[in-house]
Amino acid sequence: MEATLNARGASLAGKHWLIFITAGIGFAFDMYEIVVQAIIVRPLLMELGPYQPGTDEFNHWAGMFLFLPTVLGGMAALGGGYLTDRIGRQRVLVWSIVLYAIAAFMSGFATSLYELMFWRCITVAGACVEFVAAIAWLTELYPEPKRREAMLGYAQACATLGNFMIAGAYYAAVTWGDSLPAVHGGHSAWRYALLFGALPAIPLMILRPFLPESPAWRARKAAGTLRRPRFRELFEPRLRRVTLLSTLLVGCCYALAFGMLQHIPRVVPGLPGQFAPQVEGDKLYGRGAYDMKGALAAMLVVAAGMRDQDGVRVRLGIVADEESEEENERGSDHLVDSGFTGDFAITGEPTDLHIGIEAKGVLALRLAVGGTAAHGATPWLGDNAVLNAIDVFRSIESLPFARHSSELFDRPSINLGRIWGGDALNKVPDRCVIDVDIRHLPEQDPTAILAEVRGLPGVEVQPLLTRPPATVDRDSPFVRGLRESAAAHHDGEPMSVGRDGASDAVSFLRVGVPAVEFGPVGAGHHGPGEWVSVSSLETYRQALESFLRAIPGRLGDE
Repeated sequence: MEATLNARGASLAGKHWLIFITAGIGFAFDMYEIVVQAIIVRPLLMELGPYQPGTDEFNHWAGMFLFLPTVLGGMAALGGGYLTDRIGRQRVLVWSIVLYAIAAFMSGFATSLYELMFWRCITVAGACVEFVAAIAWLTELYPEPKRREAMLGYAQACATLGNFMIAGAYYAAVTWGDSLPAVHGGHSAWRYALLFGALPAIPLMILRPFLPESPAWRARKAAGTLRRPRFRELFEPRLRRVTLLSTLLVGCCYALAFGMLQHIPRVVPGLPGQFAPQVEGDKLYGRGAYDMKGALAAMLVVAAGMRDQDGVRVRLGIVADEESEEENERGSDHLVDSGFTGDFAITGEPTDLHIGIEAKGVLALRLAVGGTAAHGATPWLGDNAVLNAIDVFRSIESLPFARHSSELFDRPSINLGRIWGGDALNKVPDRCVIDVDIRHLPEQDPTAILAEVRGLPGVEVQPLLTRPPATVDRDSPFVRGLRESAAAHHDGEPMSVGRDGASDAVSFLRVGVPAVEFGPVGAGHHGPGEWVSVSSLETYRQALESFLRAIPGRLGDE
């Protein structure tokens, strides 16, 4: 048993150093391969998707890349433990490192999300198997408990190096990537970061002939006493406490560390000062002041002020996902479906103290437009998909539906909201994807609009989101009552306003509850110069409260 240390103070032999170094390299790159995903998932999805942060597709794929390889890696570790007992610690450790090094290398050359997902699953599976084999190998080399615990601790401490390695590797890839050989015609930093994960295979192939197998494993195999413990033995009285506490502590540590990492791809930098409110004269500047935190603040004051009466019941509902791109699982729909209804609903959308009795519907589309790739130095030899996509958007603006008008709306709204195209600076893009936000008039059929768009040549069209328009009877006693209350605090006619934006009022209208939009004065919503009139907030509060106090008598008179 020449490879076993039996004395506490004995120095490490050369072979033990080789084993320690091999395990340490493996642990460092194990951590590297797990952490690297959170660092690179954002740029890789923007290139291979191409998906923009915050979209449903981005969130779906980010979750899959952070979840699926890890789950499969855990399952592979169980199989790796079996192989470690069957064919040896050294063999499984070496070849698992080779496996994930090859997979890491291939990941850097992936051309689709599915291909990259395959190689990432193989990479993490190899890293998890290596971890199991290395622990078993090191444990059997040091039978003396204190030496064994020390060497296991030192070897696993090498895993922390993986955090510094990925930070350094990605910094180098971003800083000097343009001077590295191109991959698929570009110099994407995320590809170089993945390729760096193949490095442990190089020293391993050099060290492999000098690495001994575990003497304890060889002895048990030769004696025919090699037996895997049963899983239930971990929960027998002598091990139950250790098993449960160890599982809990390790699980919490990994959940804390890797749970935080999963938020990195979704962090979006904000504009300086956009969340610092400023008052200039009558204008309160700040993101969301007009749409619709100002109205919310006034509604909170009104709800509190109505506590001293019992003529009308006031219910205040607050949702945070009104701007969501989800077609289903919307907060306002959930409130209504759970019984949060009434006789009349007011949404505090910005209307400049006018009453919005109509709102446009939503038809959001994703269009894929093709082209022909060519070298960036000779663009005339190709067909630029990005320019083609712009032409497609202009064609949509010229379709028949786009020229319609109504009493309250001049025309539908058509916005080019997102665009992805090209994967290298020196290449003519051969594919471009655009997201187009169409806000159609209440009387227009979104199915007919979709058919018009699909009639454009050379375009693949995918509906992303539909939302029905809002229309309420202007002769409703509630609408007339709100009009009278608003008129007393408003210069001009407060009725007959059409809202260009979509409305959560449709959540109430679909169940037969009349609903309107009514909010304070302001401008610039969704922009850096957003503001709300401070004086209009008080006017808004007075109009709401006078409406609520007068409506029981008005309904009684009618």
